[in-house]
Amino acid sequence: MVLQTVPLEQRTDARANRERIVRAATDAFAARGLGVEMKEIAEAAGVAVGTIYRHFPSKEDLLTAIARAMLDEAGVAIATCNDLPDPIEGLGALIAGNLTGVARFGWLAGVLHGGQIPRHHLDELKAEMEAKGFHRRFQPLLERAIAAGRLRDDLDVTVASAMLEGATAPWTCAAVLSGREPEQAAAAIMRVFLEGAAGPQGETVSTALVGPRRMSASASTD
Repeated sequence: MVLQTVPLEQRTDARANRERIVRAATDAFAARGLGVEMKEIAEAAGVAVGTIYRHFPSKEDLLTAIARAMLDEAGVAIATCNDLPDPIEGLGALIAGNLTGVARFGWLAGVLHGGQIPRHHLDELKAEMEAKGFHRRFQPLLERAIAAGRLRDDLDVTVASAMLEGATAPWTCAAVLSGREPEQAAAAIMRVFLEGAAGPQGETVSTALVGPRRMSASASTD
């Protein structure tokens, strides 16, 4: 039996077509929702509708490819920011990258949690997210900053990481980015994170937390 091989040029063209389709679909779904017709995506990608279906037999397959593209971009961003010599600069860059990514891929959150991706694909995506450290992306930079003396040594890394994740999550992204570029929003988040929220005459955290308990205790004895 003679095995036929696909010429390198054809494989390269097919890969380029696939990437163009994923980019066009990402932009279309982000702008106009999942009801976008494949014809619109094909026109934006510069390919025939049949080419889309050859690469992605169903919309679920296309959504899965977009989710993988998001994870690939996030993985590169995480690695790039971790490679920066200054961990504080790395944190700011990672926040800006998160905000940029959410602006483009934030709509995927509803897809991932809404049952629109087959279970076996979802399990694969979750495994990829875990392998890339997606949910722990801020922790290495926070730990480096503590070790370098740039952050206080009693900082709760888990809580700090969760706060930064929450500030860049899809459900808060619109408010954080309102009237700002991602870099400006990242600078605002870092300012609050590094300088704190208490005013010059503000209560300390311990006073603020203990105060209500003391009031409640005194009220119960009256």
